[in-house]
Amino acid sequence: MDQPPLHELGSAVEEAFQKLLEIEQSDEWLKAQDVTSEAERFQLWGQNLGLFQEGHTSLDYRVRDAVIVRDRFAELLRELAEHITELFSILSGERKPAEQADVPIEDDSTSSGSSSQSSVQTTLSGEAHSFHETEFRFQSLTERLDALYSLATRIRNPKNRPSRTNDHLYKHIPEQDRSAYILNREEMEINSVSYILRQHMVEASNREEIETSHGVAFEDIVSQYTSPNRWIVRRTGKANARRKQQLLYWKDHALRLSRVKTKPVKSEGPIPVEQNILPNQHSTPSILDKAQATVPSLATSASKLPSLKPDDLRSVISHQSRVSTVISVQNDDLNWPLPPVRHGNNRYFECPYCRTLCPVKYLGKGAWE
Repeated sequence: MDQPPLHELGSAVEEAFQKLLEIEQSDEWLKAQDVTSEAERFQLWGQNLGLFQEGHTSLDYRVRDAVIVRDRFAELLRELAEHITELFSILSGERKPAEQADVPIEDDSTSSGSSSQSSVQTTLSGEAHSFHETEFRFQSLTERLDALYSLATRIRNPKNRPSRTNDHLYKHIPEQDRSAYILNREEMEINSVSYILRQHMVEASNREEIETSHGVAFEDIVSQYTSPNRWIVRRTGKANARRKQQLLYWKDHALRLSRVKTKPVKSEGPIPVEQNILPNQHSTPSILDKAQATVPSLATSASKLPSLKPDDLRSVISHQSRVSTVISVQNDDLNWPLPPVRHGNNRYFECPYCRTLCPVKYLGKGAWE
């Protein structure tokens, strides 16, 4: 029997969360804010991995050849939906919790991603017991989300990202002008590094002491080590230019992901020819009208592709333009950016710069740098 697509299982989880959030929760073992936080965690996880997308950016496409990983995702999503549904049935009054009905509940914790690897059966008998099904269901829900995030950190590991070529990073520049543009950007960064290094040496060095110890004029030493032709300065400038363009790509890609609807759009047939109405000949067409009439739309990373199914074994190349990075020679801030602020007790956070899911231990100063 074929497994359902992951985006269908994700939609089921999302709908279950929506139903759970809509009811009035009056349980002493569960707070409404906790449910909201877990729902937001699921939304962040799904958006980051492309759970609700189609085409080569979707999670289904990423794991199409990794059967074990795909089955693990499907298993966790099904169990997550099951625990949310059971929570809804208890909080909505459809049934009583297990501790009030005195029925046994079996928890298969082998699929929860926790350290326990044995099935635990809790028999609810007697008047005094410490088991509460609402608390148990919510804890199981959290464990499934933790397991999903654990898998996401492995998929989103920067070590697994292929290095993009300069032609890919600067594909928004016409091919005939690309080489000259890249060289110009690199020279700007090289001059910026040279300027900042020179300012640092002038401000932090003792002119008389250096001239006495080396027997050379201070300006000659500064010029030697901060020259734009020095290999370390050129190498640093080229690396900075490439890194800035890479960060811009990640930022732009994350912006496109945030604009994607949470549910995939159903496939629609091609637009009939007779519906393509030309602009009124009596009115002056705008530049946008001319562009729409002459240039076909191109596929982007966040586009909906009606003719492409998530399980297709072919990919789509993005042709969307990227905006260049603006730099300034006066930018002398070479410090590491501050780590993001941790919210709540979440075990993972999304890096605001490379959009990678990272464990909270990376928020430490040493690990962050």
